Amino acid sequence: MKTARVFGVFSALFLAAVIFVLPTACSDNVGLGSAVDTESPKLSITSPAANDVTSGTFTVSGTCSDDVAVVSIPVSIRKTSSDTTVDLGEADISKDGTSWSISVNAYDLNNADYCNGWQFTDGSYVVTAKAYDGSGRGSDEIQYDLHIRKGSRRQDR
Repeated sequence: MKTARVFGVFSALFLAAVIFVLPTACSDNVGLGSAVDTESPKLSITSPAANDVTSGTFTVSGTCSDDVAVVSIPVSIRKTSSDTTVDLGEADISKDGTSWSISVNAYDLNNADYCNGWQFTDGSYVVTAKAYDGSGRGSDEIQYDLHIRKGSRRQDR
């Protein structure tokens, strides 16, 4: 009878150890090494300078990083006076995955949607970008103010 009680106490202690100690000693990433993507990407805009006045076609660029790799950076631009947003598409990411860029305000006299050949008219704009990694994790969305001048005289776009 005494042996059964000791065995029961030992079993209860062993079960408690397994339930409480084992999960804290192991993580979901054990044995997978650097192949596991555990962090969201980071993103910044470095050019043009915040609130800069640009003209013509220009490049928005910045830095990016992730514990595995940044795979996409969708970029959009919103004209603040009309609240009109245009999806600029995916930014180009450097081969080493540490920088990105996208061309803005294309010139094309044959495009009927453009104003005097320019994609965007004069005004204040907000550029928005967000980086994604292969696991679908996203960076914080970043927004950046800039101004376009001398791209067009019309202000209604």
